[in-house]
Amino acid sequence: FAIGDVINQTYQIERLLGEGGMARVYLVSHTRLPKKFALKLIAGPDSALDSFAQRFRREAEVLAALNNLHIVNVVDWNETEQGHPYLIMEYLEGEDLAHFLSRTEALQIPVALSIVYQIGLALQAAHDAGIVHRDLKPGNIFLCKSGPFPNFVKVLDFGIAKVLSDSGPLKTSQQLLLGTPAYMSPEQAKGNVQSVGPRSDQFALA
Repeated sequence: FAIGDVINQTYQIERLLGEGGMARVYLVSHTRLPKKFALKLIAGPDSALDSFAQRFRREAEVLAALNNLHIVNVVDWNETEQGHPYLIMEYLEGEDLAHFLSRTEALQIPVALSIVYQIGLALQAAHDAGIVHRDLKPGNIFLCKSGPFPNFVKVLDFGIAKVLSDSGPLKTSQQLLLGTPAYMSPEQAKGNVQSVGPRSDQFALA
């Protein structure tokens, strides 16, 4: 996308916020409302698009099912005219915890406790809804500048989340190694989806 492009006559591209892997995130403005959002777009080779699109749709459904102040809010899901899926999420100003830690190094105890507590609230809401994040790491923890208090946490990226109940519309493969190795619990590293539960997120948080 180029600056000024309009997606589905609704979202106008303002600038690229970041990219990595198979996704790019843009700052967009609504063409009919005075409001800005973050647009997360699948971008990559067509051969890999289908599998990532399934994970992307899963992320939209998971986030839409969760309602917690410390979990990023998703407001829309659609596809571009070229068939590339995208999410529309609330626009957050600030930085992720990975960048924050690279600047500050060791955290003061009150700051660390506040951040961990807020992440815990987000995880509890997800676990109560039968959802395990499975990729909790500093890069998926966002610290908002405009929150009600400093370092207000939003947990991001539920793209590889596991739904604990098989009765819902979302499914996970039985044998699949997904996540970030440095933060994986032992049971997750074995690749057996059935053994991964809330304790795996608690391990990653610790």
